[in-house]
Amino acid sequence: MSYEELSLTGFINEMKDVSVGPHARKFCFVLGAGASITSGIKSGQELVNIWDKELLERNRDSHLKWKKDLKINDSNKYSFYSQYYERRFKRQPMDGYNYLEKLMEHAKPSIGYVMLSYMLTQTEHNVVITTNFDHLTEDAVNYYTQTIPLIIGHETLAHYIGKQIRRPTIIKIHRDLLFDPKNRTDELEKLHKNWKEALGIVFSEYHPVFIGYAGNDKSLMNFLLENKERFSRDEWRFPYWMLYKTDEANAEVMQFLEAANGYLIKHNGFDKVLYLLGAEFECKLPLKEDFINDAEKRFQMLANAIDEFTEKSIRKEDMPQEEKEPDEEMDQAVRKITNQTKLQGMYRRAVELHNSEKNKEAIELEQQLLEFEPDNARYRYLLGLTLQQMERYEESLDELQRALELDPDNAEYNYSLGVTFFELNRYNEDLEATRRALEFDPDNAEYHWSLGRTLQTLKRYDEAQWAMQKALELEPDNEQYQATLEKIKNEKFG
Repeated sequence: MSYEELSLTGFINEMKDVSVGPHARKFCFVLGAGASITSGIKSGQELVNIWDKELLERNRDSHLKWKKDLKINDSNKYSFYSQYYERRFKRQPMDGYNYLEKLMEHAKPSIGYVMLSYMLTQTEHNVVITTNFDHLTEDAVNYYTQTIPLIIGHETLAHYIGKQIRRPTIIKIHRDLLFDPKNRTDELEKLHKNWKEALGIVFSEYHPVFIGYAGNDKSLMNFLLENKERFSRDEWRFPYWMLYKTDEANAEVMQFLEAANGYLIKHNGFDKVLYLLGAEFECKLPLKEDFINDAEKRFQMLANAIDEFTEKSIRKEDMPQEEKEPDEEMDQAVRKITNQTKLQGMYRRAVELHNSEKNKEAIELEQQLLEFEPDNARYRYLLGLTLQQMERYEESLDELQRALELDPDNAEYNYSLGVTFFELNRYNEDLEATRRALEFDPDNAEYHWSLGRTLQTLKRYDEAQWAMQKALELEPDNEQYQATLEKIKNEKFG
């Protein structure tokens, strides 16, 4: 047998048809630099052209002699990628890593990578093998499917690859960009033995689909040629090699396909192939609303995390003594971080005004915050506290209740609502709110004290005494709690 040519439509239909059933087949994707071009990363061929021009400009005679010695010409120069890289950055290899990182830092996954991420997460075809250093595949999986892929970015991690691969897995045989990627000639001569073992495991289970890979590096290409008979005798799954419609396969690729009984498929680009596959496999993209809502939720989590540090200073007068001590380092950090974003900075300033009892200014700022985010529970709560501080209890009640509608399980909000009810002489509603606060924070001494105070007001002395004793168990040295307990006992027996 020998290789056959197959149309792209024929391949997609075959892949879909054999992906289900009692003897379903699995496919993995083998990517090269051509897969990343539409994501904004230059191909190896483009880089060779750039470096060829730069080296010619730096020293024309020396560069032409170098090319002549290596027998490099326009028809074969792209197979000398590693030699070009080595010569361009030979004086300072770190410049090469810096060059590649800058090249890739702003790249974003193209639609092809987005569709690939869904193939990896929604089908059994969950493995990518790549000679690329970039992070496009894992970025697409993280961004669009909210799934954590397994990244095998160094040969020392290759032993984590087994026959039963459940999680989307990305194998970087030339290493990850951040793990000293392989570019030099000596590094690309031979595939590391760890990769050989790992790829053997994968190819025994998955048909490799080569796309964007021209076979110009010796490491992977030689490995494929060394093992071509394993493909032909079905020890490994036979390959599908995709070739861009205007390109010609090099001699090594044709030798491999011929011996491995593979398929050669002409296509119109990485993005189109993956788009068609995604459609055929009915990959489910997120709705725009869901995608935006998820991004907003993640940003809100960040904003809440920042506001949480600010919020801790709101009720310092009621904190245990050891927590009242000024923390200048933390205060400076809060100011520095919150100054980076408008709302967080405004919120921090509103808290500072509240704590300084500059209530009129605080309310103005709190109301501005609510104009930006009317459904922000923290902003509602702070406004309710400021109104409470001003003894405007009816208005405070409205804001605290609205805060609780937005965050009903917040112990502090329930407690503060209870305080407002107490000041309005609505004691039963105060008890209900304070008990809710204790459900969420049962070891808060202040809440037990507040419960005891209200029960004392209602002359329910046995319950009041129990609540106050609980507060003292939690804070035995609190003089206010001790005095209140004595007063309850006197009223009870007086």
